Formats: sequence, structure tokens, C-alpha cells
Amino acid sequence: MADAYSQDTQKQVDYSGLEVGTPPFSCLPEVAPPPPPKDDPKFVYDSDSTLVPKRKGIFISRQRLLLGLAIALLVIIAVAVGAIVGVLKQNERSQSSQSPNNNGSDPNANSAPGGSIRNGSSIAVTGWRTGNEYSIRLFYQDGDGFLHMSSMESTTGEVWSGGLKFVKAKLGTPLAASSFNQSIYGNGADMEAHVYYLDDSSTLQEIIFKNSDKAGKAGILNDLNIKAASDTRLGAYWPSLAYQNPDNSISEIRYNCTTSAQDCCNNRKLDISDQGPSASLAQVPMGRNLSGIFLYYQKKDHNLVNYAWNGDSDQWNLGDFSQSIPPSAPIGVFGTPRAADSDRLNFHVIWQDPQGILQVSWLQASGWQSPQTSPGLNNAANGTNLACLTPASWHDNPFQYGPELSRCFFMNVHGKLKQVQYGGKAWKDLGIVWNASKNGEKLK
Repeated sequence: MADAYSQDTQKQVDYSGLEVGTPPFSCLPEVAPPPPPKDDPKFVYDSDSTLVPKRKGIFISRQRLLLGLAIALLVIIAVAVGAIVGVLKQNERSQSSQSPNNNGSDPNANSAPGGSIRNGSSIAVTGWRTGNEYSIRLFYQDGDGFLHMSSMESTTGEVWSGGLKFVKAKLGTPLAASSFNQSIYGNGADMEAHVYYLDDSSTLQEIIFKNSDKAGKAGILNDLNIKAASDTRLGAYWPSLAYQNPDNSISEIRYNCTTSAQDCCNNRKLDISDQGPSASLAQVPMGRNLSGIFLYYQKKDHNLVNYAWNGDSDQWNLGDFSQSIPPSAPIGVFGTPRAADSDRLNFHVIWQDPQGILQVSWLQASGWQSPQTSPGLNNAANGTNLACLTPASWHDNPFQYGPELSRCFFMNVHGKLKQVQYGGKAWKDLGIVWNASKNGEKLK
């Protein structure tokens, strides 16, 4: 129909046979009232040449009035914008000037309202793959001391959930998380995510989330009354949890029901020496199929080293990594498969240098590489906590090859929770986890 219409409207009309006559109204008299005299006291000529009755007193034209209002409005907007920019700049300078604190989590940094991540909050993350899909569970603390869990599913386009508030913890508590499939214990096929934290008396606590219902429940760790150092860090990869005791020794809790341990939780001190107070802690699997576990911790001389548990011998031994980092600097560690058909992993250790720059030491086939940074890791807040994700695995169920879950999380200089992804050759900035960072202006 559109073509037919356009063809009809484009036809030419032949005017050659028409005669043009005199307009029929040319014979009508043209009558117009004479303009009033300029000296008539009842009228005055306004600036737009419109005749209006003469006004007494002060008179401002409509154009001048509108112009004045527009100028006043622009001045008000400029003042407001200037004030907002000034406040944001001041906050940015304040956050940028913070230095790494002793335990990576300042109990007095309570500036975020409930729901948003608090300044200095610890961060924990765990995740898993199911076929071609994957899931992430991210934990943090809000300004009122409550813990939150944000969930992300690849099936929903990587949209983060709003942050489930589930328990109040010690303000500034450390956090760690791990996960496993219930099938390894013959209890179904759901995934379980476990998060570990301290209560106000520095007693270790545990909350469990099943993938099918998302409702949290207290874990068996809560009944064991295990006291940790008030400034301990936590490191976890299922079935292991590492923490520091009040005497600064490091212990491991291993879930193993083949022993006579109460509720299957085997708690023992590790033969580790020279660790300092509030030692940085992190755990990752040795390989894709959980043949063992690496525990990274910081010594008194500030060197970050790894301690290896071999599943075959059930023994802990000093590993081959050593890197000097600032005292009690937060760390993040994760492993990525070297190849699709290989069980061996490349390891990436992230830590923050004295200038606030995130550095990465990594192990590949040729050995440990010198620390380097990347643009994708820019704009980290000084003293930020770090959390990195290695997918869940088991002895007969290795995690899959692929970069989708090779992620780390940290706070940026604007107080927002940022996520980055390692793709095998470079770091990619994935932006802000907005459901955990509700305050302030959105940044790219």
C-alpha cells in the first residue's frame, strides 16, 4: 500500500487549461482602525511593540522577567552541582589517602547503611559449574554488621541478586566461603555453599546455603565453640578451613567423617612457624581434582609462602612460593587449568603493594613469574580486602576448563565492590556489583 500511495501522490497535474481570474475579494473595502496616538496617556508601547494599557509604578517586561528567572535557575543549578562535586572529590581523597590497616577490616569504618557493603568489609566468594552453566555466591558485611549473600547465575545473564541479609556478625569479621555437591556424601545432588565468620566473642560460626532453596541454616561448626584470634583471617576451600588461634598458631578444620571427630570436624594445629599476627590466609586446590590443598600465609618477615597438604600422604609440607608483601596485606589466590586436558593448574596470587597498586605473582609451567599489574586491576582502594574464586571440585569430579569463573573482587577508590576476570592472557574489568554498592554515582 505504501508504494501505491507514493505513486498516486507523485502524479503531475496539468494546469495548462485553467484560467486565472481576479481574486473575488479584491472589491471589498479595506478598513482598519487607526492606531492610537503615541501621546495618548492610556497606552504605552512595550518592548515587543504590543499596545497595552499604561501601567503605574515599577514595570518589568515579560521577556526580561523570563530571562531573569532563567539566569537565577542556572545559578542555583551551578551551585548545587559544585557542592556535589566537592563532596565526591573530598570522599575520593579521603578514601585514597587510607593506608592498609593491620587486619584489612577497620571496625570503625561503619559508613555504609544497611544493604550496602561497608568500608573495610571482608569479602568471600565461592562458585561452581553445572554443565555449560555456572553459579557464584558472594558474601560481604553491611554498615549495620549484617552479612549478605549476592547470587549470580549464568542462566539469568549474570545479573546479581539483591543481597540476602541473613545474620549479624562481629563488626569487621573476616569471611571465607567454600562449596561442594551433596552427592559426594550421598545426600542428593544439590550444591551447598558454606560461609564462615566470627561472632562478637570471636567464636567461629558457619551458615549453609543449599542451592535449591537459598535459605541459610546454622552449620555444625557453631556447636564446637572454637575461639579464634580476634584479628584472625580466614581461608577456605572445601573440605578445609584455616584460621589463626589467640596464640597466633594456625589451625585447620577438616570435614572428614571417616574419623571419630565430633560432627566430622577434625580441628588440628598445623606445624607452621614464624607466622605473624593477623597473618594473611588463603586456600586453593593443588589440581583440578582436589589432589591436595595449598594454604598461603604470611610469615613474620612479611614473606607470603604456601604450605601444601598432599591428599595421598595426608601431610603438610612447605611449598615453593615466597613473595615479600606489606605487613598483613590482604591477598587473593585462585587456580586456572593449564590446558583443557590437564589436571595441573596455574596459580595467581594477588596482593596490594605500599602504593595501593594490585600486583599479581603467578605460576605457570616455567615457574613463578615476577609480580606484574594490569589496567584491569586499577583503582583499588588502599587497604581493600580481596577475594578470588576457584570453582568447587572433588577427587573424582574436577572443575571444568574455562575462564568464566576466574574472578576476583575488591573495593575501588569510590567505595564500590568491583569484579574482574582473568581470561588467560589479560584481566578484564567487569564493573561494579551494584546490588552490593548502592551508594554514590555509578562509574564505568
